[in-house]
Amino acid sequence: MIEMMYLLCLGILPLIYMLSCWIPKGKNWILFLGSILCWFILSPVVSLVMIGMFLTSWGGSRWLYQIRVDRRKKELIFLSEMLLYFVLWNILWGSGAFQEFFLGSISLLLVFLHAMKYSIDVFQGRITPVKEIDLYGFYLIGFPRIWISRYMEYSKFKRLYHKDVTWEQFKNGGKRFFFGICRAILLGMVGIKIVRYLISHMMEQSVFTLWVFLPLLVLSCYHIWIGLRQLSDGLWMMAGLELKKEKSPVGFLQPLHKFVIAFYPSLLSHIPIQYENGWSRKYALSIACLTALFAFCLYPSFAFLWGGMILGILVSCDAIPWVQKRPGWVRYTIYFIIVSIVTLFLLGADGMTYLKAMIGLEHLPFIGNMTLYQILQYGLFYLVTILCAIPWKKKKIENKWVARLMTILMILISILLFALLCVYFWQVSV
Repeated sequence: MIEMMYLLCLGILPLIYMLSCWIPKGKNWILFLGSILCWFILSPVVSLVMIGMFLTSWGGSRWLYQIRVDRRKKELIFLSEMLLYFVLWNILWGSGAFQEFFLGSISLLLVFLHAMKYSIDVFQGRITPVKEIDLYGFYLIGFPRIWISRYMEYSKFKRLYHKDVTWEQFKNGGKRFFFGICRAILLGMVGIKIVRYLISHMMEQSVFTLWVFLPLLVLSCYHIWIGLRQLSDGLWMMAGLELKKEKSPVGFLQPLHKFVIAFYPSLLSHIPIQYENGWSRKYALSIACLTALFAFCLYPSFAFLWGGMILGILVSCDAIPWVQKRPGWVRYTIYFIIVSIVTLFLLGADGMTYLKAMIGLEHLPFIGNMTLYQILQYGLFYLVTILCAIPWKKKKIENKWVARLMTILMILISILLFALLCVYFWQVSV
C-alpha cells in the first residue's frame, strides 16, 4: 500500500509542477513543498528528516555562496554539511521508516546522495542556491532523472524559457505523453515477467538461459527509460517549454548507459575525472550495469547498491594518478580483475546463500554487530562523498594537499572493502 502511495505521489508531483509553470515566481517552492507533503503523507518521521536536510543544504549553501574567497572556511562548512547528512541518514535508517519501501535502505541512500549533490554543486560553484530550489525538490522525490529528463539537468543542458503554449505544441505534447505511458507500462510488464521468471527458477538457470533473457531485460529497461523520457517530454511541451535536441551515444552499449544513468544520477553527475575520449567512463558504466543486472537476478533489492559500489570502486581506482598514467590495457586489466572477483563472488555455487548471509543476521566476528551489508553501505557513502568533494579543475588540483589526502583515503577504503569481500568469501567457503 505504501509503495502505491509513493508511486502515486511520484506521478502527481510532475503534474503539479507543470501547472505551476504558469505561476512566474511560485513554481520553485510549489515543487519543494509538494515533495515534503509527499513524504509527510507516507511517514511524518521521514518528512521531519527531509526538512532537516533542506535546512542543512540551504543554509550551508547560502554560506558557501557568500564566502567566495576563503577556501578553508568553505571546506569547513562543506564538511560540516556532510557530517550532518550522515547523522540524519543514520537517524532515519535507525528509525526503520524506510523498511516498507520497495528498495528499503537503498532508496534512502539514493535520496541522501541526491541531497549531497545539491551541496556539492554549490561547493564547486556549478549552481547558486535559492534559484535552483526546484531542483532540490526533485532530489527529495528520490528519482530525479526520470522526471526532469535531459531538460532540467543544469550540468549539461541550459535552462529552457517559458513561452505561450500553442495548440499544436499542446497536441504534440499530449501525444508524446500518451505514447510514453503506453511504452513504459507495456515494456515494464515484460521486464517484471522476465525478472520473476529468473528469480522463481533461480536454481534451474543455465548459462544459455541467462544469455537469452539478460539482453531482453536490458532492452526492456532501456525502453522503459525511453517511455519515461517521452512522458516527461510531453509534460514539458504541454507546459510551454521548448525542447532541445540531444546527441545520444551510438553503439550497442547505449541501453546499458541509459539504464545506469536512470538509477545512478548522483554518481554519474559527479565523476570529476576527464577521461580520454570518454571511453574509460563508458567502460566503467557498462561494467557496473552488467554487474547490477547479474545481482538483480540473484537478489533484486541488493542489485542497485552493489552496482553503485562497483562503479564507486572503479572510478576511485581510475582517479589514482598511478592508474591514470598507465596504458589503457593496464587500466582495463585492473578493472577486469576487480569486477571478475566480485562477479565470481556473486555467481558462486551458493550465491543466494552468500547474499542472504550478507543481508541477514550473520555477523563477522572481527567487526562486532555490523553486517557486511552495513559496511558496504557506509563504505559507499564515504567513497562517493570523498570522490565528489575533490576540488578538480581542468585536470589540475586546486589544493594538492587536500586532494592527496582524499586520494589516500579512497585507496584505503577501496582496499578495506576489497579485503572484507575476500575475507568473507574465504569464511563462507571454508
